[in-house]
Amino acid sequence: RASGGCCDRLKIATFKASKKHLSANENVDFSFLIRSPCFERWTLDFGDGTDTLEGTNTLGSTQHSYSADGTYTVTLKAYNSRGDVVFKTLTIKVGAFQCPG
Repeated sequence: RASGGCCDRLKIATFKASKKHLSANENVDFSFLIRSPCFERWTLDFGDGTDTLEGTNTLGSTQHSYSADGTYTVTLKAYNSRGDVVFKTLTIKVGAFQCPG
């Protein structure tokens, strides 16, 4: 295990969704880039009770669909070899939503 120095720079550089408002059963693409010399793994929770994805690549993408209307918080977590964790979230809205105004 490395300690200090470069391992302090665990960072999720980008985490994006192809759309943030969609219909039920419509696909949404997620992509991310994680930067750290000591990166070990990531987890991705779609917020809808389906299985959490895990991986070890620093650049990733996946597709997901939601079967029910609602607002979902998608959480990407990155872990380094010291046990540190950073995360970013995205909000996905499924169904008919009115614009504020």
